Amino acid sequence: MSDVLPTGQANWIWEKYLPDIRTTVELFAMHIREVNSAWSYPSHEHLHYEINYVVAGEQITTINGQKYVQHPGDVMLIRPCSPHFSSVGASDGMTYFCLHFMVEDKVFLRLLDRVNDVLHPANSPFATSLRPSIERLIDLARTIDNDNISISHQLLIQSAVLKLMSEIGEHLPVLDSDSVNNHATRLAQQIEEMIFSSLNAVRVHGATLDHRTQINQIAKELGIHPSYCNRTFRSVYGVSPRQYMSELVLNHAKTMLGKLELPIEHIATLLGYSDTAQFSRQFKRWTGMSPSEYRFRHDQGRKIASLNMDVEDYGEDSGIKNQ
Repeated sequence: MSDVLPTGQANWIWEKYLPDIRTTVELFAMHIREVNSAWSYPSHEHLHYEINYVVAGEQITTINGQKYVQHPGDVMLIRPCSPHFSSVGASDGMTYFCLHFMVEDKVFLRLLDRVNDVLHPANSPFATSLRPSIERLIDLARTIDNDNISISHQLLIQSAVLKLMSEIGEHLPVLDSDSVNNHATRLAQQIEEMIFSSLNAVRVHGATLDHRTQINQIAKELGIHPSYCNRTFRSVYGVSPRQYMSELVLNHAKTMLGKLELPIEHIATLLGYSDTAQFSRQFKRWTGMSPSEYRFRHDQGRKIASLNMDVEDYGEDSGIKNQ
């Protein structure tokens, strides 16, 4: 019996398929904040991209030593690992919206990294295009009760974020025509799909995971040599298939470790490790921390962030200025 799905093409008149799509958008510290004129944010950096949008007032941000002045409607796109700090440039304070994001799509990230401009003025095509989705997220941030968020609210947020990603995609540089839809790109995308399928099989069926074996098996199923498999994938995605698989496993591990109700032993099993010790050794090679240490630091970081937000809210409500 054929594994191909029936097409229903007998006696058909016309049809057009939309492409198969799979994407994951990770969001971090999405918030709207009103601050007084004494407010400032210390120098920091993070592994996510950041979108920063001024609602009212003026923000002065220094990124990699370069100073930018941001006015209402201006959009700032900050790359990962870019040291930056901010202060208020207006005497009557400022309101801004901020979100940090990362996507799993390597082609999207490679094109996003080609966007050279950091500050996009309010009347620029980039800012004009993104504004409706950003303002939609601002409205949701103002109205949704975080202590009582429903599935419907979560889907509304996801919908607005995906719309925002699509608008960003409209302004990404276009790949050279000879690199689009060519054999290498199609093959790399096929390898990527098989990597995802193999990881899904691990989580669903409880199989053990061996990165080298998995990639060799993918190459065998495609009828190509493992070295050609690696070379082709790297030419499109910038990393080897094993590195790509490791990044996916690490991202899943971090996400699950953030859920305190999941035992580390269970997480190790879901990720395809034969025992907790093997998972712990690999996780420490990747991050320099054991899973339990990462979980503790992550939890402490969330508590500190929550405390800082509470302190700022208290300061604003009681007339205390941030120093």
